[in-house]
Amino acid sequence: MDERYEPKMCYDYTQYSHDNDVNVIPEKDYKRLVSDTFNTICDTLRQTYGPYGSSVIITSQNETVVTKDGYNTFEAITFSHNYKKLVYLAIQEIITRVNEVVGDGTTTCILLAEKMFKYLKDIAKTTDDERNIKKILENIEHELQKINVIDDDIKSGKINKLTKDTLYNIIRLAANYDETLTSNLVGAMDPTVDENGFVTSVRNVCVQENCNIANLTDAEYSYEYLPGDYRVNINPENDTNATQYIIPETRRVMICDHTFGANDWAKFTNNGRIIRADMPVIIVAESISRDFMDKQYGPYMNGFASVGESVPIMFVSLARTGYTLSNEIKDLAAVLDIEPWTLDAFAPVDYDKYSKPYKFSIVKGNCLCFYDCKPATAHADALKRELEADLRQSDVKRRIWKDRISACLLKNGDTYFQLKTSNPLQAKLLKDKVTDCCSIITSAINNGVVPNMLHYGHDRMVELSNAFEGNEFAQTVCGGITAAIEAMFDEIWHSKYGSTNDYTEDKKIDERDSIKESFYTSHNSDKSFDIVSEEMVDKSTLPTSAQYDLEVIVAGISIVKYMLTSKSFIFESTLLKHHGDKGHIDPYSY
Repeated sequence: MDERYEPKMCYDYTQYSHDNDVNVIPEKDYKRLVSDTFNTICDTLRQTYGPYGSSVIITSQNETVVTKDGYNTFEAITFSHNYKKLVYLAIQEIITRVNEVVGDGTTTCILLAEKMFKYLKDIAKTTDDERNIKKILENIEHELQKINVIDDDIKSGKINKLTKDTLYNIIRLAANYDETLTSNLVGAMDPTVDENGFVTSVRNVCVQENCNIANLTDAEYSYEYLPGDYRVNINPENDTNATQYIIPETRRVMICDHTFGANDWAKFTNNGRIIRADMPVIIVAESISRDFMDKQYGPYMNGFASVGESVPIMFVSLARTGYTLSNEIKDLAAVLDIEPWTLDAFAPVDYDKYSKPYKFSIVKGNCLCFYDCKPATAHADALKRELEADLRQSDVKRRIWKDRISACLLKNGDTYFQLKTSNPLQAKLLKDKVTDCCSIITSAINNGVVPNMLHYGHDRMVELSNAFEGNEFAQTVCGGITAAIEAMFDEIWHSKYGSTNDYTEDKKIDERDSIKESFYTSHNSDKSFDIVSEEMVDKSTLPTSAQYDLEVIVAGISIVKYMLTSKSFIFESTLLKHHGDKGHIDPYSY
């Protein structure tokens, strides 16, 4: 019989729970569940890795797109098995942080975790070994996330500052070598440089996709710089109304720090009529009650439309752009010098207290631009003190704080970036890619750039191994992580040559080793092997953010800790199914 059609053995992860009428999966079965789920994810993402990786086809709602992006591929994976789905969600939580912070690295993180786990599980002979490995891994995470080390390495020259050339190359790599997207993004970011040629800031890129373009075979990109002193992304409650405000208009602006609903509306009206119709106001709320919009505001709007008059009250709700909506409310109120209107069941609306006249426009229907604002210096100083007092030294939080401070001081510039495609799924993937490129550039400005992916992380791990001198077990753990990083280049090798080629085995080994050696030369070397063009080129042509290296390694360590230390699983009793809830495994793996 053809082995392809032989029946496969199945592994019942929940046999224990069924036999004992309990919602518990014991250690052995749970470890098998985690391993099987993780192996499926690795095998799916492996084919996309590196410059020679292949693409995958993703379909959704009758739309099909080909992509090489690891994070979108990861998000497209769905497990119908309930318990595998929960394992997937645990890994997704770790992966999401990497993608949000540095905008890339999903595939690298997953494959690196796979190799770390392979090395480390071999030295975890006992429960004490697992406990010690976890403690060492936590120490490594802590050391890799120390902000002062990156700052010191930038001062010493080990980490370079971002230049226009390295910015272009980073975007090109993150955009999977899409030259059109790269050139448009560089123009949209409009980088500013200092007297030494280092990039000090870039414009914020507000992405909007247009998917209703007929007969468009390839994606098209365009951008324009947004006007105004302070901008905030919004969700207009009425698109037709919002598009009327392209030319700046003056209205009183009221900022509502809660969900605007029917009780709030009652304070503006009397028997359905506006009390102060002579005072047009735009209400910027954290969100708008859908029930209120459908039952009260909708009929109110239709009444004005029927007589052709302008609407005295219009609404917009904030669109989250990287941190909590409550922070965006605070920052907007500080810049406009308006006291936010808080939830109060009885207090009447005080126009003079809660609103002020401002000139504004709504550009492209989703960006609210205010004019003639003044920097909120006092609020920015408070944020600076809060940043300095942060004892956790979270780099993610530091980045959010710095972005908020720059916005409050009106130092940010914004660009409207539009991508056009006939495929909604492709539009989503491209929008994600643009966001990823912006994230990794922000990381590179704040934390500097290094040559080649994982080069800097490898060097940091070597330094940590030396710091553990005298602790043989800890050095063995560090050695396993270092070996896992080096093994990542075997993935690039296999993605290029596969299992068969014209090279002799000796020549293959020699060339592969030369690739590894050139990637891990000292930082003082001026040249490095370019795996893309196979030429000796300046190392600056293959840069990445220093933070990228560290975040990828830390995320890989987090996954390994999850896989090594998970002992059992107690699940919701509602997920307990009848006997036969099984998952497939390799029949020859026993």
